[in-house]
Amino acid sequence: MNRKELQKISLKYRTLSGQLLKVNAQSEIYCIQQFYDFVKNTPLLISYINECRITEYDFKKIFSEKGWNSVLSLPPDEKELVSYGYQLLEYILDGPKELFGLCMGYTDSRKFSDNIEAFIRKSIEPFVVALRTYLEIEFIDADDEQTQDMPIENISFHIVKRIVILLIIWRENYNL
Repeated sequence: MNRKELQKISLKYRTLSGQLLKVNAQSEIYCIQQFYDFVKNTPLLISYINECRITEYDFKKIFSEKGWNSVLSLPPDEKELVSYGYQLLEYILDGPKELFGLCMGYTDSRKFSDNIEAFIRKSIEPFVVALRTYLEIEFIDADDEQTQDMPIENISFHIVKRIVILLIIWRENYNL
């Protein structure tokens, strides 16, 4: 995949993840759904998530055993965190659930919005960050196909200038 394609994926990812991380009401669950759908339908992301999916989590059991004021225990390994976060989103979106009920224990506030924001920040944001990190690494490693086949007249002035400077230095050092 080239950099331009990765930039498009990254732009959409950052937009949707930004909306997801601002969710603070049950009525905004559509933001979670949009982010989830994008990730699920982006081959680069879903293949990485599937690669990370080593453990299957039973969130119905996890939430039923979770104390009223306790929080979810996130896995320390980054790949496990990716798997955990994705499965958590699947659980949230699988059938009617009150987001507020899942969010208890993440703050002392009695406001629904504060509880939902704290849950998102502490349980879902680490997954979002891990996936964003993966995207950034892929971008760094990507081939820049546009510059590989680009004729010399299309290369930016700054690159040409650096090449000329290097050639001058090289010529002076070798007395050519």
